[in-house]
Amino acid sequence: MASRPPRRKSLSGSIDIEGSRVSYEIYNGGLGKRYFDKLGQDLDQIIQVDVSTGVTETRGSVRGRAVKLAIEMKQRGIKHDDIIVMCSRTNTDQVIVVLAALFIGANLAPLDPEFNYKEVLDLMKQLKPKLCFGDSRTIPQFDRIFQALNMNITTVNFNPDQAGTVQFRKLLLAHKEDEKFTPIFVEAPRTEVAFILPTQGTTGLPKLICLSHENIFVQTVILLEILGQPDKVISFFPISWFFQMILVCLTFERPVTRIIPVMFTERNACKIIHDFSIRHAILGTDYAMKMANSPALRDYNLNCLRVVMIGTVNTMKHDVQTLRQLMPHVKFLQCYCLTETGCIAATRLSSYSKSMFKQGGIGPLTMNCRVRIVDTETRKGVGPNSYGELLYTGDGLMLGFIADRCPERQRPTKIIYMEHFPRTSIGNVLKRILRRDLLEVEIQYSGSVASISTRDGRKFREYIPKKRHSEESEDSDVTTLQLSTSEILTEYPFVALAGSDAEDAALSAATNMLDDVFGIPRNILATFWPADDK
Repeated sequence: MASRPPRRKSLSGSIDIEGSRVSYEIYNGGLGKRYFDKLGQDLDQIIQVDVSTGVTETRGSVRGRAVKLAIEMKQRGIKHDDIIVMCSRTNTDQVIVVLAALFIGANLAPLDPEFNYKEVLDLMKQLKPKLCFGDSRTIPQFDRIFQALNMNITTVNFNPDQAGTVQFRKLLLAHKEDEKFTPIFVEAPRTEVAFILPTQGTTGLPKLICLSHENIFVQTVILLEILGQPDKVISFFPISWFFQMILVCLTFERPVTRIIPVMFTERNACKIIHDFSIRHAILGTDYAMKMANSPALRDYNLNCLRVVMIGTVNTMKHDVQTLRQLMPHVKFLQCYCLTETGCIAATRLSSYSKSMFKQGGIGPLTMNCRVRIVDTETRKGVGPNSYGELLYTGDGLMLGFIADRCPERQRPTKIIYMEHFPRTSIGNVLKRILRRDLLEVEIQYSGSVASISTRDGRKFREYIPKKRHSEESEDSDVTTLQLSTSEILTEYPFVALAGSDAEDAALSAATNMLDDVFGIPRNILATFWPADDK
């Protein structure tokens, strides 16, 4: 194991807020090797309970079944970095797919079973999976999509009662647990993809986010810090949701039991919490409010419940006050989290008393992150009690969108950082481009010269930057970025323009392009912030 200092990114020239700086231990080899070893401890500890079927499974059983599935997938030709899709309602077999994918180094992409045909079709075009896992509800949709895309992909059904499909349980019957099995050794856990998670598509079709092994490890540390020392946790969200995946990984990391519920109703939630004496629940604000206001709350003794995580996107100060009044024995922890950035801020169980005096706030920043709030027009930092856009940098930052990492979809360069340009040049040129509403723009950068051209080849002008202070300054290869309005959302999800000598103008222009041309929400502008390690 090696110790890695926290990443330190520069967000110069404004008011920055930092989370605590923490150096943590990196477990060499990636999550597959780590979880294989962790699950080898406390083999008889219960790791998951399915309320609907009554199935109870231990850590040893989960590891053994995952090894069998990993062997089966390798025999089917699934290799390191191949993509596997999983789309079904929550069940006990999902964690077996998660572990098996990590064991062989495949990239798992869990999709929300509530995604519609158009959303799944678009995602499958990008993913091009080698194997898919679903249930009786989602596999018919898979079949339609693969026929439309002319893809021949094996689908595995978690449900054992549907004829004509490859059944999950039968895959494991042909194998015995191999005592000599060894998970793949991931050489670079900081940069290799572990999971590909979808955004929730609130501003259009969902996008696919690539998250590294180290990112997932850091987020499990943060979740553990938020919840304290949970023994049993219940959550009603699908595994495609960021925090649900982190919860699953937390159960591999620590002896925590995950309670898999039936579909949410107020009475179901109260009954399960009562019957299993659950102390920790991840409900979100909507479900928490429904349960707290339900007559079922009076029919069950929920004194066992101590901690509930609620959401923040749709959480108002009144909601927090109401929840605390209706369930005074419960500590309601808030969290601000994006798939692109991980958990940015949260209320901790250890410091809950302080949050009582700031009911309109979320909580302190999480470890090893830095944020800045800037004015939407001037791009300058703003102080307390002000509105603006959030810029973020930290260990939770995604690796990128999948469209930028798939070789067959790449152009010569996806992201261009234009550094050390005169303060007004980039902003003025980009504003002219945006005002003209051109269909296509080409940006070329070659060592010392950058040019921006229209589709018909007319150049606005060339700019000669100051001397660059990086190893790339000697590179004479031309970098080209093509932007086509018909392909913008799928082919080129983002572009970043900034530099120490052009910060205000470049960031303003980049923000305009991201918001007006790309249609990407401004609240995730953090993804596009170029910053150098100090």
